[in-house]
Amino acid sequence: GGDLERAADNFQEAVSLDPSNGAGFYYLALLHFKKGEYDQAAIFLEKADSLLQGNIEWELPLEELKRDLSQ
Repeated sequence: GGDLERAADNFQEAVSLDPSNGAGFYYLALLHFKKGEYDQAAIFLEKADSLLQGNIEWELPLEELKRDLSQ
């Protein structure tokens, strides 16, 4: 609904302002996944993955979303 759209806009703005914002890309991927837009989600997830690589805190959420996307 509207909340997902608003959240997506906010994260889109965040990554536009800071293209190294891995968390922003992760949440964009998650939102697109929830909306059923899997191709878009995969693109954002790849970007998040490259930016957050080696960050222990993000390993699990990234892996989980990758697994969900590959099903």
